[in-house]
Parts: sequence; structure tokens; C-alpha cells
Amino acid sequence: MLRVTAPRVVVFQVLSEHPHSTAREVARLVRETLGSVSTQAIYYVLAAFANAGLARRIEPPGSLARYDTRPDDNHPHLVCRPSCRHTPRAPPRAQRLSVSN
Repeated sequence: MLRVTAPRVVVFQVLSEHPHSTAREVARLVRETLGSVSTQAIYYVLAAFANAGLARRIEPPGSLARYDTRPDDNHPHLVCRPSCRHTPRAPPRAQRLSVSN
């Protein structure tokens, strides 16, 4: 069981509103709400959520890890190699993509 803290609440809200975010993106958005929060604190919260089953860590090959609040929704994740853009749906140029679960 996780304690309810302000950083955990805001991280969960950020992940819910911005699925497939990187830790860096989560940290930036959390700081917009809470002000000063260490990057390490964000990583600890994300790891705690992943361990508790509240979030899923997605690690596409050649891309930064991303986090999603739908751990039971097993859908493919695509990464465009030239742009490193990540998407849960099929983009127009599928030949430039690699698929990971």
C-alpha cells in the first residue's frame, strides 16, 4: 500500500492526462503544479507506481522509458525511428517503425 502524498497525487494526475510520458516530461508537468520537486523523487514515484501495478513502464527499443496508467491495457507501442515520436496507434509510415510491447 502506498501513502498518499502531494507528489504521488500530481504524478498520477499527470500520467492520467498525458499517457506515454517520459520521466522528464512527468517531472516538468509536476513542477508546473508543485514547484520544486527533485527528479529523483519523480523516478521514485514512477517506480513505486509500477511496482504497485498503478502504472506500467514501457521501454521501446532505442527510446526513453515511458509510463502509462493503464497497466492492464496491453496494446502495441510504435516508435518512429527518425523522429523518436512514440504513439500507441499506427502512424502513416509503418516501414520506419519498430514495435514493442
